[in-house]
Amino acid sequence: LNKMQSLWDEERGIFIDYNTKTEKFSDYVSAGSFYPLFVGLASKEQAEKSVKNLIESLELKYGLSSGEKDPEWNCQWDYPNVWAPMQYIAYKGLMNYGFSEDAERLAKKYISLLENGFEETGNFWEKYNGNTGEVTTNEYDAPPMMGWTAGVYLDALKYIENVKQDACFDAIIAAYLLNPLKNDYEFSDVAREQLDILIDDKKEHVQLALYEAYTAFASQRILLDKLEEA
Repeated sequence: LNKMQSLWDEERGIFIDYNTKTEKFSDYVSAGSFYPLFVGLASKEQAEKSVKNLIESLELKYGLSSGEKDPEWNCQWDYPNVWAPMQYIAYKGLMNYGFSEDAERLAKKYISLLENGFEETGNFWEKYNGNTGEVTTNEYDAPPMMGWTAGVYLDALKYIENVKQDACFDAIIAAYLLNPLKNDYEFSDVAREQLDILIDDKKEHVQLALYEAYTAFASQRILLDKLEEA
């Protein structure tokens, strides 16, 4: 943990490579700076700063670039190349610290990138251009259907599906718990039993969903009351 903190550049607000000979931080920002978030070694404040700065520097139209734009470099792991493992590390790291919207956006971008590419070429590829969505050829021709490309695609799909399921779950729970007539509402005995089990299993999640739903419900009630008064 102490060694990880030695890689924190307070001035730029990110974790970054450190040259022990020159005793200076690297000038080059890469997606590797998401690693501390991926393994959970960043503080909340460090994560907030990192996300803001890295997203601004690296997010492109079709995904997260492996590195920032630098005219002196044009290698396979540089800008604007989008690699599967870096997408995985980034959205997992974002998930770890509660940056759900950013994580979901990056995962969806990668899914869309691969599906569009597959429709055009009939293959998944090792790396893509984050600006154009095309297969890149930096240093060598990218090989088709790399294992980690397919692996991250499947994981991203699973993640997005879970997001949809959680949203559906929240809506059902809100309807069940907030409805003052829930005992007479159109929930069968079996449905009520299953919902009670789900609520008990996911207490913290339900508490947050209920709070958000109740807040929205209360705000809507206040607005309706004001409209009636007018």
